[in-house]
Amino acid sequence: MEKLDACIRNHDKEIEKMCNFHHQGFVDAITELLKVRTDAEKLKVQVTDTNRRFQDAGKEVIVQTEDIIRCRIQQRNITTVVEKLQLCL
Repeated sequence: MEKLDACIRNHDKEIEKMCNFHHQGFVDAITELLKVRTDAEKLKVQVTDTNRRFQDAGKEVIVQTEDIIRCRIQQRNITTVVEKLQLCL
């Protein structure tokens, strides 16, 4: 019976060593995941800010493009009027 108890104690020690070893790995993994989550949150804020700035810049490009289109139409109309006036002279 003592031999069985000694064997059980030996196995218990081995199990405890394995658990301690894996427990530290688990704790390290959780710590790393928390860091990743923090970094992901920072990245999300940066991406959101960059997206907002792109959207704002895009709106400005649209306004300027519309202005250019209006100017080109006016330019074309002026050219047409000049050509018509030259025909009248």
